[in-house]
Amino acid sequence: MEPQQIVLDQTEYKTIILGTGLLESLLSTALAYKGFPSVNLDKDISYSSAMKTCSLKEFKQVFTELLPSQSNKSFKIINYQDDMTEEESKNKSRGFNIDLQPRFLYSRSQTVDKMIEAGMDKYMDFRAINGIYFFSEDKQKFVLVPTNKGEIFASDEFGLIEKRNLFKLLHMCSALYTKLNQVQVDQNSTAEFDKDLLLDEDEVKKIMDMRKKHFKEFLTHYKVSDKLAKMLLYIIGNYQFSFQESETPEHFVSTEDFINRINKFLRSAGVHSTYPYLYTNYGTSDILQGFSRSSAVFGSLFIVNKDLVLDEIVINPPKENNINFKLKTPIAGPSEYLTSRFMVLNKDYVPLIKGLKEGQELEKKALLRMTFIVRSEDENLQLDTPGMYYIFPDNKTLNNTHPVFVFLTGEKTSSAPEGAYIFYVQTIVDSDTPQDVLKEYATKIRSLLDTALIKEAKVRNLVSVVYLQVRRKFAGEEELKEKPNIVVVDDDDFLLEFDDYYKKAEDYTRHLVPENPEMLFFENFEKKTKEDLEKKLEAEDEAEQETHLNELLEKLDKLKAGKGQEKEEKEGAGDQPEESQNQAQAQGQNTENNEQ
Repeated sequence: MEPQQIVLDQTEYKTIILGTGLLESLLSTALAYKGFPSVNLDKDISYSSAMKTCSLKEFKQVFTELLPSQSNKSFKIINYQDDMTEEESKNKSRGFNIDLQPRFLYSRSQTVDKMIEAGMDKYMDFRAINGIYFFSEDKQKFVLVPTNKGEIFASDEFGLIEKRNLFKLLHMCSALYTKLNQVQVDQNSTAEFDKDLLLDEDEVKKIMDMRKKHFKEFLTHYKVSDKLAKMLLYIIGNYQFSFQESETPEHFVSTEDFINRINKFLRSAGVHSTYPYLYTNYGTSDILQGFSRSSAVFGSLFIVNKDLVLDEIVINPPKENNINFKLKTPIAGPSEYLTSRFMVLNKDYVPLIKGLKEGQELEKKALLRMTFIVRSEDENLQLDTPGMYYIFPDNKTLNNTHPVFVFLTGEKTSSAPEGAYIFYVQTIVDSDTPQDVLKEYATKIRSLLDTALIKEAKVRNLVSVVYLQVRRKFAGEEELKEKPNIVVVDDDDFLLEFDDYYKKAEDYTRHLVPENPEMLFFENFEKKTKEDLEKKLEAEDEAEQETHLNELLEKLDKLKAGKGQEKEEKEGAGDQPEESQNQAQAQGQNTENNEQ
């Protein structure tokens, strides 16, 4: 059915949400929980907006149809290449689940806690990362990152002094975290670096004095080598910019921030595997869709279709009837507009706002993404999946300013059929870099990966795409921030994980519902769902009892009416004097009143 033929039965909603990205899904669930269910609309081919997971057919459709037709999206195509034959596309394209933005979960994180609260852990599957590697310039190959005492002292990539310094620093970061954040030490912890947490008070004082300073002072204090510093910052610290960028106000990394980053890695390592990360089987967007399902439980409605027609958004002055926003769309039917008290939208839909100042600009930094899918034609090719691979800045081949991150996956995460592999590559670049320069850079990265990982094995390239992920700022954004009841969510960040999204979602929720700030965000969905169901059943029981009582009263009224008529007939048949008849009538009325 064409979307313009769809007409909603309802046109007035508590909330209208445009987009189905992670922030939109979180807000949809949070508002529904607070009693403001939403109608969620997205002009797209599938759920999850810019964080969607696609089949191979949908993946091609995104880069050949969707993005070329919508110039204001947060993705810009640099290069697209499809080497599949028509027969391959028809018969060998099943079993792929391809992310536009692959993301990961720390085993111990706010994201995991919220998913458990929402009951999502009961129907989702995850796979622990199998290995983390970094590219060794000396050996010209990827080597394993040591994450525990045994691996550190067994590694031949570092000298003995480096190994001792690394172990000591990781131990200190774990211990200092408890001091900096006033966290009580878990005496029963089995984590590698939680054991024997003994701190010298003078040492603690020195670190506390440098907590707000740049972390290089902390590393210098512990005599950390350049190679160790890179591994700590980019891999264990999960930092995506250059060391020089970490000194700028926009991306500053203090000693305190550095310690927190290291500790987050350490506390998640060893929970499900040696490494701290989990990846969602069947792709990242399963997490977003899980929150959408939670929202639907509380009455929200979702419509996703690339041909959906959305004409304009009208912002009304605040009214007593709480109709603050109007969305003109054919699905509203004869009334032409859907109305709501709250409005949430991602930046794809900002141009629809009537009367808003026009124009947009891009942030200085962007994320260069490359996804290439290959099929092995060599039985001896065995790639470690799911695996993470890092190339540090200033690589002699790439001459890169920022680190390059590679995620390799395949059949084990249900991302690709047997024998096929998906390479996800990402690195920070300047948003105004010319396309031909970005193409050349992507070619160099691909060549390095082919040499270091695929080596001489025979593989067939299926599809490869290079695209730029940007963050946009619209001219009228600041004006909208001052308005109540509306939120324009930020474009997706460039991180590998999710936790920052919950902080933003909490801030947005408080902006929309300031009169209810004490309500916890995502407070135990299972309990809420059970309570709502019990109330519903109780209401149904009361309604059923009331209906039964009304039926009994109706029968009683009929019986009373029948008795009264019978008495009147008997009394009317007797030949009595007028006075006796009056007395009889009065007595009959008294009897009737008594019966009533």
